[in-house]
Amino acid sequence: MDEALTDEMKAAWGPLAYVRGAMKVLPDLTGYETTIAWDDQEFERVEALNVIVANGRTCAGGMKVAAGASMEDGLLDVVIVRYASLLDLAAVAARLVTGSYLDSAEVMHRRASRVRIAARPGMWFNVDGELLSNAPISFSVEHRALSVLVGPGYDAGGEGT
Repeated sequence: MDEALTDEMKAAWGPLAYVRGAMKVLPDLTGYETTIAWDDQEFERVEALNVIVANGRTCAGGMKVAAGASMEDGLLDVVIVRYASLLDLAAVAARLVTGSYLDSAEVMHRRASRVRIAARPGMWFNVDGELLSNAPISFSVEHRALSVLVGPGYDAGGEGT
């Protein structure tokens, strides 16, 4: 998807550029045999298309990927989009735009303070839009490591006003 998006597409389409990019690459997508361990639990298997590890609610120019995430709870919101048919994945993409994709049968959502992920073939992870690695990876939260000043109307457990 990173290759399908251009700066021009992002400027012209805004946050919808990510949905347009996803639709463009859907026919070429493959599933990843993925193992995930939550905190210190045993690994579990899932055939995943994408794994999102979020501490905040949005990415990609404001797209809500983890609407209930809180930077104050000491937990990561982990969203797994299961590998599915093109029709089911198109429905997930449409629900992403409306903000209700976490309710999809093709999407799994959990919270953990630490998550370990491995995939075959290697799943590429990007951090803030930059490709990082396709090797097994761990993410963790150091609760209250930073003090952050937010604007008026911010609600840590829900939407800003």
